[in-house]
Amino acid sequence: MKRLLLTFFLSTLYSQAIVGSWELKEHYSDGTLVTSTPYLKYQFVAPDHWKISVKQGMDKGDFNFNDSGQFAVRGHRIELKLGDEIIDAVYTIYGDSLLIIKMSEAKMIFGRIAN
Repeated sequence: MKRLLLTFFLSTLYSQAIVGSWELKEHYSDGTLVTSTPYLKYQFVAPDHWKISVKQGMDKGDFNFNDSGQFAVRGHRIELKLGDEIIDAVYTIYGDSLLIIKMSEAKMIFGRIAN
């Protein structure tokens, strides 16, 4: 029972840390920098809603939300769901302003932005 409560507590603690808006700063694939242009934004809304937005063009400043789904956090693992697609990843938050998500061969570095 204590282990179950601890798991629930840690799960809630980690999920609260990720809540907010994050803009992509750097995107790596197989260890190589793919882009450092902020074309992607993730928004995590408590308790489990996730929005993804993409810039229409690299020269435009506006993001358009084009998809949403659910997320679940267990320790430092995050599961992102978009329709039938499920992305399993590992994430780390440094301080309160840097989020790193690693999935397969990709590593994405996000900075927290004001909502």
